[in-house]
Amino acid sequence: MNDFSSSDLWASINNDMANKDIDFESFREPLNKLNSRLATWDPYDLKSYRYFKNILFNTAMSMTDEFFELYNKINNTNVGRPLHVFVKDTKVNMEYLFSIMEILFLKASIDKSQSIVEIGGGLWKVVPFNFGDIPPY
Repeated sequence: MNDFSSSDLWASINNDMANKDIDFESFREPLNKLNSRLATWDPYDLKSYRYFKNILFNTAMSMTDEFFELYNKINNTNVGRPLHVFVKDTKVNMEYLFSIMEILFLKASIDKSQSIVEIGGGLWKVVPFNFGDIPPY
C-alpha cells in the first residue's frame, strides 16, 4: 500500500507559512515570504525591481482607454501593498492589470450574461465591478 505524505516542498511551505500571523496589510510587498509563495517569482532582483516594473509599465502603456476606465472604478487596488507603476495618472499593479485584461477579454460574454458567479478562493478581483443589469448572487 502507498504511504501518502506531504512532499519536502509542502513540508517547507507548511513550516514557513502555517500557523503564523500574516500581515494582510503588506503581504504583497517584495521580500515578504508569503508574496514569493503566491507569485510565480519574487519580483525582488538584486536590490531593484527594474525588470518587474519595466514589464508592468510597458504592458500598462499598451492598454486602451477602456482599460483605464474600468481600472479606475476599483476602490482599493493597494491590498497587500503590491508593487505598482503610474500610467496615465493611474496607480497600476500586476494583479488588477491582469483582472481588467480578463474582463475585457470576456466582455462580449459578460454583456450577454444574466448572472455571474466567481468560483474559487481568489483575491476578490472581479467582485468590485458593477456589471450593469446583472443581479447580485
